[in-house]
Amino acid sequence: MNRVSKGNRNQNKCRKELEREGFLCYTARRGFMGQDIDILHMWDVLAYKDGCFRLIQVKSNKIYGK
Repeated sequence: MNRVSKGNRNQNKCRKELEREGFLCYTARRGFMGQDIDILHMWDVLAYKDGCFRLIQVKSNKIYGK
């Protein structure tokens, strides 16, 4: 698995978890020619629920649960 697909997998996992909790989510996508398009050049997922915003940066380089 390459780094782009690994990052996209983790980003989608984060978004789906937030949507299960009732958040409306906007996910940053890659731009033209693979350019990174992040929200404010820092965040991968923007979540909103009941007047509360969450700005989330997804990391893929750590192993959890070990």
